[in-house]
Amino acid sequence: MNYTAKQIKRDGEKLERLILDSDYDQKHKLNTYNKPVPRELLDEIDSEGITSERLSSMEFPVYKYMTQITIHGLFPKYTGNGRIGFRGYKNIFQNKNKSIGIKYHAIDHNKKDTIYSLLKQSAGYSSHKDSTNWYAYKMKVSHNKETILKHYQEFKKESERLNAETKGLFYGSISASLYYLPLLGYLAEIVIYVSAIFEPNIKPFVEAISGKSYDAILKELRDAEAKAEKESQERAKRYEKERQEKQRKREDLIKVLESKLNTPYKRYPISSVEEGSEFIVFGYWDDKLEKIRFYKESPRQKKFRYKRITEDVNKLDELLANENFSYGSMYRPSYVKGFKLK
Repeated sequence: MNYTAKQIKRDGEKLERLILDSDYDQKHKLNTYNKPVPRELLDEIDSEGITSERLSSMEFPVYKYMTQITIHGLFPKYTGNGRIGFRGYKNIFQNKNKSIGIKYHAIDHNKKDTIYSLLKQSAGYSSHKDSTNWYAYKMKVSHNKETILKHYQEFKKESERLNAETKGLFYGSISASLYYLPLLGYLAEIVIYVSAIFEPNIKPFVEAISGKSYDAILKELRDAEAKAEKESQERAKRYEKERQEKQRKREDLIKVLESKLNTPYKRYPISSVEEGSEFIVFGYWDDKLEKIRFYKESPRQKKFRYKRITEDVNKLDELLANENFSYGSMYRPSYVKGFKLK
């Protein structure tokens, strides 16, 4: 939707009531709008939440509560999982009266995601997201009062400047705070909380906070993402090469050990393992060999426990002769894979 400044001013009043007004509506057990709502609107809400533009211009009644807004009307049956974005919290609900509840996270969800990503890239902000809060922040921690007061004054001055430069561009807040946290010390932070924002205001909002042009920030973000992707692919190649080399060495070692121990390397179902059975197995995290002996702690206990000692692969003879086991436990394994000694 291509929103003009005139439309923003017109629809902003409705949005202000829903976002900034501290008065909440009374709960409605009955649906106050007894007309069907198009499936397209529900699908849109399910995929990206609801935008300021859509919310402020729709004909359906919207009610404001402590943790969410509710849109009345006879919505089709909602079958989505209510989650928006990667690892998103549940933000969309359908009530018994067929209205739809939307948590504040889901208002301009994609815009907030974009803004916080751009601020991280261009201005050094981090972001925090849980089931009730989502904001960008910068913080300093110190045990020294003078140091932390200096950081706090800097954040306070910055928040005042940003509030002046972003006035009228978004619905939310920019503030500086000072805390004392036991063990950690003193904490100063500046927090940018975007509740809602109209699409045309994203560019000037981000530019005001970062002090950089929007196009330059986008280029920085694309370059950073491309670099991260390249590094990820290189790590994956290195890992695969190391995995194949490790697998090759293990297969060669298995052949040597099968010949030396005169027993195959195979899987043994735990149900077939008797008390006192001994095995040579590979360590979980590396290819060092472990000698384990299974036993039952008590006649009634069905789960096996074992004692083990870990030694270098080159000390096989010493490992086979060593009876000085250290204590360990294995809870209900389904099988043991290794060389059975007895």
